Amino acid sequence: MKLWRLAVYLAAAIVVVAAVGAGSVTAHKKKIKATITVQWNDNEGLYTSGDIFSGDVTTKKKCRKDRTVKVFRAQADQLIGTDRTNNQGHYVVEVGREASPGDYFAKLKKKALKRNKKHKHICKKATSPTITVG
Repeated sequence: MKLWRLAVYLAAAIVVVAAVGAGSVTAHKKKIKATITVQWNDNEGLYTSGDIFSGDVTTKKKCRKDRTVKVFRAQADQLIGTDRTNNQGHYVVEVGREASPGDYFAKLKKKALKRNKKHKHICKKATSPTITVG
């Protein structure tokens, strides 16, 4: 009789371990890396609204589209402008005037693609190298 109970307990333990193991296999967190560039284009008659900053986000296709990009002046950590990336990961921030001489960089905000109790995909944030204007 004791051997029968032991077999039942052992079978129940195997079922529990298998269920816990299967749950941890399906649950995961995935972080997708990204890089961002920034460049300055002065207004040489091409743009009527002033200088522009533009650049590209390089990452997997699903993390390129509709990402928020902010361009800052480094000395004062002053926000110059924002834009959202297009399907190819390109953005353009119009200054509306001539850009002041100084250092500038762009920041890419993180973005959640899928998020629930068992599944999380995050497009990571990124900061561009600093460029000097003027």
